[in-house]
Amino acid sequence: MQEAEALKPLSYTTSMEDLRRLLSHLNIPLKHFTEHSGKRGGATTAADLGMSSDELQKLGQWKSRNMAEKYTDSCIKKRLKMSAFLHGK
Repeated sequence: MQEAEALKPLSYTTSMEDLRRLLSHLNIPLKHFTEHSGKRGGATTAADLGMSSDELQKLGQWKSRNMAEKYTDSCIKKRLKMSAFLHGK
């Protein structure tokens, strides 16, 4: 592959075709995945590891912290901590 081709942006269609092909190869149901799944998973993992909203905003190239927070799912540790708090443990 030539260097110019390597820097060429990936189209939405090609991205989705590649994702569907990979998931199909791994026998993973396609209905739960979109082109945003990787970004959401990456942002959530980064938040779980302690990355701040400001750092997530830069990493995800979002214009606002709200978008970083929108893409970050509540991690299992935070949910368990909140559950324990609500149950008085």
